[in-house]
Amino acid sequence: MNGTLHALPKRDEQQRHVLLGRCDACPSVTSSTSPWWHDLSIRRLGVLTVVFACCLPVPALAAATSKVELWTALDGNLGCGAAIHAPGKPVSEIICSDIRIPAPRNEGPADGDPGFLFLASSGRPVLARTSQDTFAGTGNPVKLRAGTKWHLGTVNVTCTISAQSVRCVNGAHHGFTITKRSYSAF
Repeated sequence: MNGTLHALPKRDEQQRHVLLGRCDACPSVTSSTSPWWHDLSIRRLGVLTVVFACCLPVPALAAATSKVELWTALDGNLGCGAAIHAPGKPVSEIICSDIRIPAPRNEGPADGDPGFLFLASSGRPVLARTSQDTFAGTGNPVKLRAGTKWHLGTVNVTCTISAQSVRCVNGAHHGFTITKRSYSAF
């Protein structure tokens, strides 16, 4: 380059003049009632709007959906996933574990640990005590972030994770909400 100005090809020169609104030989880009810079400002505003819209956070309606088999939320205190099932059979319910889940009522001898529930595609959540690992997923659970939805393909249950709560609903509109302080079924 060495300080020498290079001429732009004719097409590029015309495009520059069109953008600047100064091309008599080029197709008109201005209206007869407004100055050339008005139309240019409108075009720039449209381009800037598109550029800035791409940089905005994704709204909650477009939340990511996770399909992992085993996950945690609420600072790792709640664990949920596919419930253990017969080999060769599809998963039919999810299981969740949290200290806020109460023990089942009207039970016989207290075998197993409280704080578990099962939720199938229909019906209400079932509180349970378990004495062994009843999660189908193995390995380390995935920590789901606020704004994530979780769905397990063979079970019609969707869980929505927020920073303060997890709400899981089945196809019959039954389910539960666990917050950092409480558990409630519906």
